[in-house]
Amino acid sequence: MRSKKSVKEGLLLKQTSSFQRWKRRYFKLRGRTLYYAKDAKSLIFDEVDLSDASVAESSTKNINNSFTVITPFRKLILCAENRKEMEDWIGALKSVQKWEIHEATQFNMEHFSGMHNWYACSHARPTFCNVCREALSGVTSHGLSCEGQHPGG
Repeated sequence: MRSKKSVKEGLLLKQTSSFQRWKRRYFKLRGRTLYYAKDAKSLIFDEVDLSDASVAESSTKNINNSFTVITPFRKLILCAENRKEMEDWIGALKSVQKWEIHEATQFNMEHFSGMHNWYACSHARPTFCNVCREALSGVTSHGLSCEGQHPGG
């Protein structure tokens, strides 16, 4: 686990299966795996494979800023300290899934930098940003779109 750099890490509350209590855990997102333990210095981390995971904001009774990670084998209900932190975690979890799709292709990395948040989609038309209409040249058969993470947009 030490060889890969974390995409995101930090403390979150994790709902336990027993009596729906919440426990603070330290999480590390590396590649398509989410690791968690009691604290950052732990030597042993539980791990969750995110290959077929779904991530969504959830409304949990009396708990704000919660989200759910659902895999074929387990369901984690997590809670961040504030809305921004929750959105950051959801974005990071979704981005590692999208990135795996991009790694298998031969796209030029400059298209994935800057203010665009490209993601795979099913259409096969010329691809462009839905906000600023900037084209992504040379990608007509794979279908990419931009979620439009632009300043002021």
